[in-house]
Parts: sequence; C-alpha cells; structure tokens
Amino acid sequence: MIRDVRRWRLLFALGLLLLAAAGASSARATLAPPTPGVVAGGFCTYGTDYFANSAEAAQRIDHYFTRNIATGALLSEIFDIGSGANVYTWKPTGNQVTLGKPKVAVQVDEGVDFIIGETFSWLGEALIAVERAKKTGLPSMVTICFENKDETADGKSAAESAKALLDAGADIVGMNCLRPPQHTLPAMEEMRKAVSGYLACQPVAYRTPKDKPDFTSLPEFPLGLDPLQLTRREMGDYAFRARDIGINYIGSCCGSVAIHVREMARALGKLSEDGRIWKKGGEKPMSAYEYYGHDAVAVNKQ
Repeated sequence: MIRDVRRWRLLFALGLLLLAAAGASSARATLAPPTPGVVAGGFCTYGTDYFANSAEAAQRIDHYFTRNIATGALLSEIFDIGSGANVYTWKPTGNQVTLGKPKVAVQVDEGVDFIIGETFSWLGEALIAVERAKKTGLPSMVTICFENKDETADGKSAAESAKALLDAGADIVGMNCLRPPQHTLPAMEEMRKAVSGYLACQPVAYRTPKDKPDFTSLPEFPLGLDPLQLTRREMGDYAFRARDIGINYIGSCCGSVAIHVREMARALGKLSEDGRIWKKGGEKPMSAYEYYGHDAVAVNKQ
C-alpha cells in the first residue's frame, strides 16, 4: 500500500538548515536510515525553488532529498518532492515547455518510482506536468485544485479537467489541497461521472465557509487556523464518502495530521488488528470510554 505523506515542506526547510550547517554528505551521514519505501518525484506549487535562491541551489537540494528519501535516510514513505512549477508565477502564455524538465530529470536519475504533480490552479499548467511526467516512463498522478470559484484559473470544470488530464496520459487524476472535504467532494463526484479512470482526492482538514472554500483565502490563514481544524470523526466520514463516490486514491493535505490519517484508515478497514478500537476486556469498565458506552457506539458504527 502506498501511504501518502504531506510533510515535505517542513523537511525541505530542515534540509536547508542541515545543508547550510554541514553540507549534504555529512548531513546525510547523521541520519539513521529506516526501511526504504516507494519514492515519488514531481511538480507542485511549492518545492525546492520556494526555498532556494538560485536554480543551482534548487537542483542541489533536489538531488539531496531525492537521494536521501530513496535510500530511506529520511522517511520510508511515498514523497512528492517536486518543484518544477510555481502556480504564483506561471502564466498561460509564452513558451512553458521546459517547465519542470530539470527537476524531473534529477528525480528520475535518483531512482524515483512514481511522479506526482499537484496543487495546480491552472489546468494548462497541470497538462504540462503530465507531458513532462510521461517522458519519464513512470506512473504519474496529476491533481488540480479549485480556489474560491468552482473551476480552474483558466475556467475549466472538474469534469473537463479530469477528461483532459486522463486524455493527456496521466495514470491518476483528481483534486488536492485548498478546500476541505465538504467543498471538494462535489467536484470529485463530477469527475467520477465524467471519467472511468483512477481518481485521487486529497482535501485539507480545515473548515471553510461556502463563500470562501479556499482555506488560504481566510483571514485566519496562516496563524489562526487551529480552531478550524476538522475532527478525526469528520475526516473518517470523509473517507467513507470518498470511497462511496468511487475515489481510488483517498488521502488528505494541509491541516491533516497523523490522527486524521489513522481515523481514515480505520474507517476504511486498513488498520491492523492491534490498531483497531479498544474492546472491553473484563466485567467492569476500565475507562470512561467503556463506562459511558462509547465503545458500543464505535462498534455499531463499524
């Protein structure tokens, strides 16, 4: 099972500090490698370009993180370590063919298994990501995002976007980031009605109003978001709904933490036996969870 980890921004920042302090080789030597996993390279709104002040520096960081992740020196999970695109500087005019080319080449050279392109407000940008990913010969997942309008920045609907990305050659398409499940799943339903291919959904775990579904547009962004975070139960319910819609790749994005992902896994029956809900072990309750009957409610819900 490919498990999705959305914490690369922090790791990039940490890596820059390590690189500045000790250099890539010595920084790597201080990390104890866990078991290697599947590694994904790709494109995203943010990436090494967001942290680096030159193309050369960004390429060095790309090499460093791809190599360390591929050898299990940072995390043995799937990683989107992109930086080929930046939605805030991309324009739908001019020659954009080279977008992301050096970054993907670096990642392929380091042995990535899977290309992810994500958080594209512009369908045009996402299509270029598909083009670059296809040239690697590796499986690819490319997902768009809606800001405060129910369309891409270039005016395309969810259904139109899904069709275009699959027709262009992406193996998995869908939506990620910016919006919570409440404002993402309707668009995912449109995608599912329009296409039969693999769909991915990775909403944020923040509650947003209907008139401002993009959490980055809220006045609480970024330092006042804590009270808006969704509960574990809400994220578990989202996973149920996504499965019922027919989503194949069910994940989450900003604001989602380990307890959310665990509840999503529990809701979908993905936890191992020792990770399932606590079952009463004796005649008398051993916790308030049992004393007030919460355990019975949880069992019935399953």
